[in-house]
Amino acid sequence: MKIKELTVGDIASCSMLYYDASQEIACHAVCDYLQIDNLPIIGSFEYAERSNGEFEIKPVKSANSVNPYVRLLDLDLQDKLINSPHNVLFVDDGGFVSGVLHISDFNRNRVIQAIQHDMLVFERSLRQFLLLNRVSNDDLVGFMKQKAGNREKREERYWGNQYDFFDSILKGKGRISGPPLQSFMLSHLLDYSNSSISGKLFKTSLSVCLSDGKNHDARSIINKLRNDAMHAKDLIDKHHGLDLYSVNDIIDFYKRINVFIKYNEILQVQILKHDSHIRAVSLDNESKLKIIQFQYPNAIDYFLK
Repeated sequence: MKIKELTVGDIASCSMLYYDASQEIACHAVCDYLQIDNLPIIGSFEYAERSNGEFEIKPVKSANSVNPYVRLLDLDLQDKLINSPHNVLFVDDGGFVSGVLHISDFNRNRVIQAIQHDMLVFERSLRQFLLLNRVSNDDLVGFMKQKAGNREKREERYWGNQYDFFDSILKGKGRISGPPLQSFMLSHLLDYSNSSISGKLFKTSLSVCLSDGKNHDARSIINKLRNDAMHAKDLIDKHHGLDLYSVNDIIDFYKRINVFIKYNEILQVQILKHDSHIRAVSLDNESKLKIIQFQYPNAIDYFLK
Protein backbone atom coordinates (compact mmCIF):
# COMPACT_ATOMS: atom_id res chain seq x y z
CA MET A 1 0.00 0.00 0.00
CA LYS A 2 1.23 3.47 -0.91
CA ILE A 3 0.28 4.96 2.46
CA LYS A 4 2.55 2.46 4.22
CA GLU A 5 5.52 3.56 2.09
CA LEU A 6 5.41 7.29 2.89
CA THR A 7 8.12 8.72 5.13
CA VAL A 8 8.60 11.86 7.18
CA GLY A 9 10.82 13.27 4.44
CA ASP A 10 7.99 12.99 1.94
CA ILE A 11 5.79 15.52 3.73
CA ALA A 12 7.93 17.52 6.20
CA SER A 13 8.22 21.28 5.75
CA CYS A 14 11.69 22.12 4.44
CA SER A 15 11.03 25.83 3.84
CA MET A 16 11.78 27.22 7.28
CA LEU A 17 12.39 30.55 8.97
CA TYR A 18 15.36 30.39 11.34
CA TYR A 19 16.18 32.24 14.55
CA ASP A 20 18.48 35.21 14.16
CA ALA A 21 19.56 37.07 17.31
CA SER A 22 20.02 40.26 15.28
CA GLN A 23 16.41 40.12 14.11
CA GLU A 24 14.55 39.28 17.32
CA ILE A 25 11.59 41.54 16.65
CA ALA A 26 10.95 39.70 13.37
CA CYS A 27 11.44 36.33 15.12
CA HIS A 28 8.81 37.27 17.69
CA ALA A 29 6.48 38.27 14.86
CA VAL A 30 7.02 34.89 13.15
CA CYS A 31 6.23 33.01 16.36
CA ASP A 32 3.11 35.12 16.95
CA TYR A 33 1.84 34.62 13.41
CA LEU A 34 2.51 30.86 13.28
CA GLN A 35 1.50 30.34 16.92
CA ILE A 36 4.77 28.58 17.75
CA ASP A 37 7.52 29.14 20.31
CA ASN A 38 10.42 27.30 18.66
CA LEU A 39 12.64 28.37 15.76
CA PRO A 40 15.52 26.22 14.43
CA ILE A 41 19.04 27.59 14.18
CA ILE A 42 20.81 27.48 10.82
CA GLY A 43 23.44 24.74 10.37
CA SER A 44 23.08 23.20 13.81
CA PHE A 45 21.03 20.79 15.86
CA GLU A 46 19.76 23.52 18.16
CA TYR A 47 16.69 25.69 18.35
CA ALA A 48 15.60 28.91 20.01
CA GLU A 49 12.69 28.53 22.42
CA ARG A 50 10.65 31.58 23.33
CA SER A 51 9.55 31.81 26.97
CA ASN A 52 8.27 34.92 28.78
CA GLY A 53 9.20 37.08 25.81
CA GLU A 54 12.82 35.85 25.64
CA PHE A 55 14.56 33.34 23.36
CA GLU A 56 16.78 30.64 24.86
CA ILE A 57 19.08 28.42 22.78
CA LYS A 58 18.53 24.71 23.45
CA PRO A 59 19.77 21.45 21.92
CA VAL A 60 17.23 19.41 19.99
CA LYS A 61 16.43 16.26 22.00
CA SER A 62 15.65 12.87 20.52
CA ALA A 63 12.11 13.08 21.93
CA ASN A 64 11.50 16.17 19.76
CA SER A 65 13.22 14.98 16.58
CA VAL A 66 12.70 12.39 13.90
CA ASN A 67 14.72 10.90 11.05
CA PRO A 68 13.37 11.78 7.57
CA TYR A 69 13.30 8.09 6.61
CA VAL A 70 10.88 7.07 9.36
CA ARG A 71 7.55 5.80 8.01
CA LEU A 72 4.53 7.99 8.65
CA LEU A 73 2.68 5.07 10.21
CA ASP A 74 5.52 4.23 12.60
CA LEU A 75 4.17 3.88 16.16
CA ASP A 76 7.09 5.81 17.69
CA LEU A 77 6.43 8.71 15.33
CA GLN A 78 2.79 8.80 16.39
CA ASP A 79 3.77 8.99 20.06
CA LYS A 80 6.42 11.65 19.46
CA LEU A 81 4.14 13.85 17.39
CA ILE A 82 1.32 13.64 19.90
CA ASN A 83 3.49 14.28 22.96
CA SER A 84 5.99 16.85 21.64
CA PRO A 85 5.54 20.56 22.54
CA HIS A 86 3.17 22.24 20.07
CA ASN A 87 3.05 18.89 18.23
CA VAL A 88 6.07 19.80 16.14
CA LEU A 89 9.10 17.60 15.48
CA PHE A 90 12.48 18.70 14.12
CA VAL A 91 13.72 16.59 11.21
CA ASP A 92 17.17 15.24 12.03
CA ASP A 93 19.16 14.71 8.85
CA GLY A 94 22.73 13.89 9.80
CA GLY A 95 22.93 15.95 12.96
CA PHE A 96 21.34 19.18 11.81
CA VAL A 97 17.77 20.38 11.42
CA SER A 98 16.66 20.00 7.79
CA GLY A 99 12.94 20.54 8.32
CA VAL A 100 10.01 20.38 10.70
CA LEU A 101 7.00 18.10 10.85
CA HIS A 102 3.61 19.46 11.90
CA ILE A 103 0.32 17.60 12.23
CA SER A 104 -0.97 19.78 9.38
CA ASP A 105 1.70 18.32 7.07
CA PHE A 106 -0.40 15.14 6.96
CA ASN A 107 -2.82 17.10 4.74
CA ARG A 108 -0.28 17.27 1.93
CA ASN A 109 -0.86 15.87 -1.53
CA ARG A 110 1.53 12.95 -1.00
CA VAL A 111 -0.73 11.60 1.76
CA ILE A 112 -3.95 12.38 -0.09
CA GLN A 113 -2.74 10.74 -3.31
CA ALA A 114 -1.49 7.65 -1.47
CA ILE A 115 -4.89 7.14 0.18
CA GLN A 116 -6.67 7.78 -3.13
CA HIS A 117 -4.53 5.13 -4.83
CA ASP A 118 -5.00 2.58 -2.05
CA MET A 119 -8.73 3.23 -1.87
CA LEU A 120 -9.18 2.69 -5.61
CA VAL A 121 -7.27 -0.59 -5.35
CA PHE A 122 -9.49 -1.59 -2.43
CA GLU A 123 -12.68 -0.80 -4.35
CA ARG A 124 -11.53 -2.77 -7.40
CA SER A 125 -10.50 -5.67 -5.18
CA LEU A 126 -13.86 -5.74 -3.40
CA ARG A 127 -15.68 -5.86 -6.75
CA GLN A 128 -13.33 -8.62 -7.89
CA PHE A 129 -14.01 -10.58 -4.72
CA LEU A 130 -17.78 -10.27 -5.10
CA LEU A 131 -17.58 -11.33 -8.74
CA LEU A 132 -15.52 -14.36 -7.73
CA ASN A 133 -18.48 -15.22 -5.51
CA ARG A 134 -20.88 -14.77 -8.46
CA VAL A 135 -22.54 -11.63 -7.08
CA SER A 136 -24.48 -9.72 -9.75
CA ASN A 137 -26.09 -6.30 -10.22
CA ASP A 138 -29.45 -7.93 -9.53
CA ASP A 139 -28.16 -9.18 -6.17
CA LEU A 140 -27.26 -5.61 -5.14
CA VAL A 141 -30.62 -4.22 -6.27
CA GLY A 142 -32.43 -7.02 -4.43
CA PHE A 143 -30.42 -6.20 -1.32
CA MET A 144 -31.48 -2.57 -1.54
CA LYS A 145 -35.13 -3.54 -1.90
CA GLN A 146 -34.98 -5.69 1.24
CA LYS A 147 -33.15 -2.98 3.21
CA ALA A 148 -35.84 -0.46 2.21
CA GLY A 149 -38.48 -2.38 4.15
CA ASN A 150 -41.55 -0.23 4.76
CA ARG A 151 -39.53 2.99 4.35
CA GLU A 152 -40.64 4.26 7.75
CA LYS A 153 -37.21 4.76 9.27
CA ARG A 154 -34.50 7.10 7.99
CA GLU A 155 -32.21 4.24 6.96
CA GLU A 156 -35.07 2.48 5.19
CA ARG A 157 -35.89 5.65 3.25
CA TYR A 158 -32.26 5.94 2.18
CA TRP A 159 -32.21 2.40 0.85
CA GLY A 160 -35.62 2.91 -0.73
CA ASN A 161 -34.25 5.84 -2.72
CA GLN A 162 -31.23 3.80 -3.77
CA TYR A 163 -33.48 0.93 -4.84
CA ASP A 164 -35.78 3.22 -6.83
CA PHE A 165 -32.82 4.68 -8.70
CA PHE A 166 -31.19 1.40 -9.70
CA ASP A 167 -34.50 -0.39 -10.28
CA SER A 168 -35.58 2.35 -12.67
CA ILE A 169 -32.39 1.81 -14.67
CA LEU A 170 -33.03 -1.92 -14.84
CA LYS A 171 -36.61 -1.37 -15.98
CA GLY A 172 -35.74 1.35 -18.46
CA LYS A 173 -32.65 -0.08 -20.13
CA GLY A 174 -32.83 -3.71 -19.15
CA ARG A 175 -29.40 -3.56 -17.53
CA ILE A 176 -27.12 -1.30 -15.52
CA SER A 177 -24.47 0.10 -17.85
CA GLY A 178 -20.78 -0.62 -17.46
CA PRO A 179 -18.94 -3.64 -16.06
CA PRO A 180 -20.73 -5.71 -13.37
CA LEU A 181 -20.99 -3.94 -9.99
CA GLN A 182 -19.21 -0.86 -11.37
CA SER A 183 -22.19 1.46 -10.92
CA PHE A 184 -22.51 0.83 -7.18
CA MET A 185 -20.75 2.93 -4.58
CA LEU A 186 -18.22 1.52 -2.16
CA SER A 187 -20.73 1.94 0.67
CA HIS A 188 -23.22 -0.25 -1.22
CA LEU A 189 -20.64 -2.98 -1.71
CA LEU A 190 -19.44 -2.89 1.89
CA ASP A 191 -22.96 -2.99 3.34
CA TYR A 192 -23.98 -5.83 1.04
CA SER A 193 -20.81 -7.82 1.77
CA ASN A 194 -21.36 -7.55 5.53
CA SER A 195 -25.08 -8.42 5.40
CA SER A 196 -26.81 -11.70 6.18
CA ILE A 197 -28.28 -11.53 2.66
CA SER A 198 -24.81 -12.12 1.22
CA GLY A 199 -23.95 -14.63 3.92
CA LYS A 200 -21.47 -12.06 5.26
CA LEU A 201 -19.08 -12.63 2.37
CA PHE A 202 -16.74 -9.91 3.66
CA LYS A 203 -17.22 -9.14 7.33
CA THR A 204 -16.39 -5.59 8.48
CA SER A 205 -17.72 -5.76 12.02
CA LEU A 206 -14.91 -3.95 13.85
CA SER A 207 -16.01 -0.90 15.86
CA VAL A 208 -13.59 1.87 16.90
CA CYS A 209 -14.08 4.73 19.36
CA LEU A 210 -12.99 8.09 17.93
CA SER A 211 -12.38 11.44 19.59
CA ASP A 212 -16.08 12.33 19.50
CA GLY A 213 -16.61 9.61 22.11
CA LYS A 214 -18.74 7.52 19.75
CA ASN A 215 -18.12 4.06 18.34
CA HIS A 216 -17.83 3.99 14.55
CA ASP A 217 -18.09 0.80 12.54
CA ALA A 218 -15.42 -0.11 10.00
CA ARG A 219 -17.69 0.53 7.02
CA SER A 220 -18.42 4.13 8.01
CA ILE A 221 -14.73 4.70 8.81
CA ILE A 222 -13.58 3.40 5.42
CA ASN A 223 -16.26 5.36 3.59
CA LYS A 224 -15.40 8.63 5.36
CA LEU A 225 -11.70 8.12 4.68
CA ARG A 226 -12.49 7.50 1.02
CA ASN A 227 -14.69 10.57 0.70
CA ASP A 228 -12.24 12.82 2.56
CA ALA A 229 -9.35 11.72 0.33
CA MET A 230 -11.29 11.96 -2.93
CA HIS A 231 -12.42 15.52 -2.17
CA ALA A 232 -9.27 16.72 -0.43
CA LYS A 233 -7.04 19.58 -1.56
CA ASP A 234 -3.44 20.30 -0.64
CA LEU A 235 -4.23 23.28 1.58
CA ILE A 236 -2.44 22.69 4.86
CA ASP A 237 -3.39 26.07 6.30
CA LYS A 238 -7.15 25.78 5.69
CA HIS A 239 -9.84 23.27 6.57
CA HIS A 240 -10.22 21.17 3.47
CA GLY A 241 -10.22 17.44 2.81
CA LEU A 242 -8.44 15.44 5.50
CA ASP A 243 -8.71 18.29 8.04
CA LEU A 244 -5.81 17.23 10.26
CA TYR A 245 -4.73 20.02 12.59
CA SER A 246 -5.09 18.89 16.22
CA VAL A 247 -3.99 15.99 18.41
CA ASN A 248 -7.47 14.48 18.23
CA ASP A 249 -7.41 14.80 14.43
CA ILE A 250 -4.14 12.89 14.07
CA ILE A 251 -5.19 10.22 16.59
CA ASP A 252 -8.43 9.65 14.66
CA PHE A 253 -6.49 9.64 11.38
CA TYR A 254 -4.20 6.86 12.58
CA LYS A 255 -7.17 4.86 13.83
CA ARG A 256 -9.00 5.22 10.52
CA ILE A 257 -5.93 4.34 8.47
CA ASN A 258 -5.25 1.24 10.57
CA VAL A 259 -8.85 0.06 10.14
CA PHE A 260 -8.57 0.55 6.39
CA ILE A 261 -5.22 -1.25 6.21
CA LYS A 262 -6.56 -4.14 8.29
CA TYR A 263 -9.53 -4.80 6.02
CA ASN A 264 -7.60 -4.20 2.82
CA GLU A 265 -5.11 -6.88 3.84
CA ILE A 266 -7.91 -9.27 4.84
CA LEU A 267 -9.58 -8.71 1.47
CA GLN A 268 -6.39 -9.38 -0.50
CA VAL A 269 -5.86 -12.66 1.38
CA GLN A 270 -9.45 -13.76 0.76
CA ILE A 271 -9.02 -13.13 -2.97
CA LEU A 272 -5.72 -15.00 -3.15
CA LYS A 273 -7.08 -18.09 -1.42
CA HIS A 274 -10.41 -18.14 -3.29
CA ASP A 275 -10.86 -21.34 -5.33
CA SER A 276 -11.86 -19.47 -8.49
CA HIS A 277 -8.81 -17.21 -8.26
CA ILE A 278 -6.48 -20.14 -7.63
CA ARG A 279 -7.99 -22.03 -10.56
CA ALA A 280 -7.56 -19.04 -12.89
CA VAL A 281 -3.93 -18.55 -11.86
CA SER A 282 -3.25 -22.29 -12.23
CA LEU A 283 -4.68 -22.40 -15.77
CA ASP A 284 -2.69 -19.31 -16.77
CA ASN A 285 0.49 -20.80 -15.31
CA GLU A 286 -0.11 -24.12 -17.07
CA SER A 287 -0.50 -22.43 -20.45
CA LYS A 288 2.73 -20.48 -19.93
CA LEU A 289 4.65 -23.62 -18.99
CA LYS A 290 3.42 -25.36 -22.14
CA ILE A 291 4.74 -22.48 -24.25
CA ILE A 292 8.06 -22.56 -22.38
CA GLN A 293 8.35 -26.27 -23.18
CA PHE A 294 8.44 -25.49 -26.90
CA GLN A 295 10.12 -22.08 -26.80
CA TYR A 296 12.87 -22.64 -24.21
CA PRO A 297 14.59 -20.47 -22.97
CA ASN A 298 13.29 -17.34 -24.78
CA ALA A 299 9.75 -17.71 -23.44
CA ILE A 300 10.99 -17.61 -19.83
CA ASP A 301 12.49 -14.15 -20.35
CA TYR A 302 9.26 -13.02 -22.06
CA PHE A 303 6.99 -14.11 -19.22
CA LEU A 304 9.24 -12.84 -16.43
CA LYS A 305 10.20 -9.46 -17.85
